[in-house]
Amino acid sequence: MGIIFGIIAAFLLGASDVTAARTTRSAPAITVTRTALAVSAVVVPILMLFKQSRWIASDVMLASWSGVFLCLALLMLYRAYAIAPMGLVAPTTSVLMALGPLVAGVFFGDSIAALAWIGMALGLVGIIFTTYERGSGPMNSDARRGLIFALLAGSGFGVAFAMMARMDEASGLTPVLIQRFVGMVVLVGIGLVQRDAPQFALRAEQGRSTAVLTGLFAGCAMAAGQLGFAEGPKGPVGVAISQFAAAAVLLAVVFMGERLRPQQLVGLAATGVGVALMAVA
Repeated sequence: MGIIFGIIAAFLLGASDVTAARTTRSAPAITVTRTALAVSAVVVPILMLFKQSRWIASDVMLASWSGVFLCLALLMLYRAYAIAPMGLVAPTTSVLMALGPLVAGVFFGDSIAALAWIGMALGLVGIIFTTYERGSGPMNSDARRGLIFALLAGSGFGVAFAMMARMDEASGLTPVLIQRFVGMVVLVGIGLVQRDAPQFALRAEQGRSTAVLTGLFAGCAMAAGQLGFAEGPKGPVGVAISQFAAAAVLLAVVFMGERLRPQQLVGLAATGVGVALMAVA
C-alpha cells in the first residue's frame, strides 16, 4: 500500500508543477505560491481526519523550519517554471531534492552507499543532458535564469525533506500542516514588506482556478507521501515519490504542448534512474 501512496504522490506533485507552470505565465510567482500554500493549509486538516496524528514538540520545530525552506523553494520553483521549460526545471530540481537527505545523513554520521554515489553521478549527467542546447551555446538567458532558480529550489527542497525524514512517524500529517501554515505566513510577511504583487490569486485573471488546483494537488501529494512512508518501506516509497519529475514532464508534454529534444529524453531517463538509486540507498 505504501508504494501506491508513493505513486499517487508523484503524479500529484507532477500535476501541481504543471498547474503552477501554467499559472505563473499570467500571475506573479509569489502570488501563486502563497495561494497554493493557503489552499494546502485548508486541505491537510481535512486529510488528518483519516490519519491519526500527534503533536510532538521536536517535530513541530523541525516542521516549522522545514516550512520556511519549503516555501522559499516553491517560490524559486514557480519562478523557474515562469521562464523555462518543464523538461529543464523538473529534473534539475528532483536531483538536488534527492541529494538533501543523503547529505544530511552524512552530516549526522551515516555512510553513503555505492548505489547513492552512482545515483548522484547519473543525476549530474542527467542535468548536463537536459540543460545543453547544441548549436546555440550552452543555453539562452531565460533558460540560464530558470536553471539557477531550479538549483535554488532543489536545494531548498532537499533541506526541507531532510528535516521531514528526521521526524517521528507518530506525528502523522501534523508536520505537513505546520509546513504549509508556516510557509504561508512567511510569504505573507514578505508581501506586507514588498507590496509588489497581490497577496493571493483572488480573481480569474490572476489564475485563481489553476493556483487553487496547484495547492490542492500539492497538499494531497505531501499527505500521500507521508502516508506512504508510514504504510510501507521508505526506500521503495521514496523511489516512487522521486519520479515526480518524470510525471511533471509527461503531463507538460500532454497538456502544455512542450517538446523534448532527444538529449533531454536521455537526460530525463538518467535523472530518473539516478534519483531512484539515491532513494533506494
